Amino acid sequence: MKSPIIAAALAAIPAENTRFVDKNLDISEQVCALLEQKGLTQKQFAQMLGKSESEVSKWLSGLHNLTLKSIAKMEAALGEDIVITPQQAQAQYAHTVAVRLELPPWMEMDEMTDQPIVDSVAGNYAFAA
Repeated sequence: MKSPIIAAALAAIPAENTRFVDKNLDISEQVCALLEQKGLTQKQFAQMLGKSESEVSKWLSGLHNLTLKSIAKMEAALGEDIVITPQQAQAQYAHTVAVRLELPPWMEMDEMTDQPIVDSVAGNYAFAA
């Protein structure tokens, strides 16, 4: 439960500030995910952009006021979209189907990884006792 003081302070933050931080963090997380996916370091990415490593680090902090030009430059360097509009997302994912799979009730889950336990030798799923 939040204290009344914290609740009042959070309520006083203008909506555009909250959106600004949320969107910057989303963009930063997307770029970091693409870097990891492509096996690139921030230093390599900075070299691709012709920027210093410290400048790219600032960009990816989630608090820097990124320009559309800097986002486009990052997209071009990575060869991937970082930001897409709702219309682009709808067109891109129009034929995507979401499927929810449930494990059988007898399948045991590893508490540490939250993954089904698989017998790596036999390739069999473990049964709960």
